Amino acid sequence: MKAPFPITNYQSTIRVQEHPDRNKSIVEWSGSFTPVDVTDEEVINLFNGIYKDGLEALRHAFQVLAV
Repeated sequence: MKAPFPITNYQSTIRVQEHPDRNKSIVEWSGSFTPVDVTDEEVINLFNGIYKDGLEALRHAFQVLAV
């Protein structure tokens, strides 16, 4: 089976911390990986887009719950 991304050894971490303004949180999403047949920059750009979209979806989901 071929992986959906050109990487191996992928590990991802999501960390949520309390924000001084108790109506907010600080969310950090990071990953490590080994690129396969692509440059580091190509994979970093790919995952930056994935993480950005994922964090935006998370923000939207919590805004909807707060209403």
